[in-house]
Amino acid sequence: MKRTLSLFAAASLMACNNGAPKTGAQPAPEALKQATATNWKGELPCADCEGIAYLLQLQPNDTFYERSIYLGKPGDAFVDKGTWEMSSDSLVTLHNVAGETKFLAFRGEKLELLDKDAKPITSSLAAKYKLERTTLSNVQTPNTVDFTASGNEPFWSLEIDFDKSMHFKNVDGAEIVTPASQGERAADAPVTRYHAETEQGSLTVQLFRQTCENDMSGEQSAYSVTVDVKFKGDTDYKQYTGCGHFLGAYRLNTLWALEKIGNQAIDPKESPKGSPTLELQLVEGKVYGYGGCNRFGGDVKLENGQLVFGPLMSTEMACANSDVEARYLKLLTGQKITYVLDGEHLYLGEGENKMTFSKAKIDNTIKRGK
Repeated sequence: MKRTLSLFAAASLMACNNGAPKTGAQPAPEALKQATATNWKGELPCADCEGIAYLLQLQPNDTFYERSIYLGKPGDAFVDKGTWEMSSDSLVTLHNVAGETKFLAFRGEKLELLDKDAKPITSSLAAKYKLERTTLSNVQTPNTVDFTASGNEPFWSLEIDFDKSMHFKNVDGAEIVTPASQGERAADAPVTRYHAETEQGSLTVQLFRQTCENDMSGEQSAYSVTVDVKFKGDTDYKQYTGCGHFLGAYRLNTLWALEKIGNQAIDPKESPKGSPTLELQLVEGKVYGYGGCNRFGGDVKLENGQLVFGPLMSTEMACANSDVEARYLKLLTGQKITYVLDGEHLYLGEGENKMTFSKAKIDNTIKRGK
């Protein structure tokens, strides 16, 4: 079995921290990220072994996989995974599942590991911390995870790859893996349901777009999750509840509030129901929103680092001050738009038509985890 401890835990060897340094840099252009999203390898220094055979896979969907093998020592590989981001000054930041960070710098044909303050390593072994590109055709790329959830008392976990599978496991070690299924969105609520059956049993997952707080850690997530499981031989379903969040590009899947278009700030008070919004549901290929007067919806997909919007249909209410809505819908309808996701903000387009969004506040905070 692969050990789950990674070089994130080896603070003496790698650049680890609990928070990113304040660089002030903007998110990297998509072309720069695409040049960095590949496989990297190197043999790193080791205090008590011959060296560390290190592999880092930066995935285009903003997730990473890390494998470390301590040469000359018994045991399997250390592995880790999480998400990554890149700023315009070529700083790459890795965030693992334990909430730790690691910093690297993209130097064209090299990817350089940095110290805990995101500064170059200056010891006599500095050259050993530079990674090279590799195809590594004999290395199997791990399954990506697009959504992850968990709950407490009893503990359970869920991982979904929307192209491949849903994987549920409880504290007793019982697990069920089903093929991925098409989501069904409720007509009157922000809820999406996924259901699949296999020889192992049946699995129904419901994702509620409402702020969820883990009642043990206090960590907040954007989605509340309900899982109903019936293992083979069981007569009834057992329900588990908890919190979850999207990973990679699927982090776009939330409700965004429009703050400004170009230099024009959007005043929520000028619309009957507050700020115009944008809700992306990339798994289903759908977009929904509010223009400041009318509700709208249509198709959307990710393609080559852009959001591609289809024709948008909207209600036909008449409102005063509809100029913002008209401009907003024109910028979205039938357009291919570059995007930058930067923490709590989303940027669509460039120049005078650049749209700036922030994550919309959701009032219905609930506690989940049991």
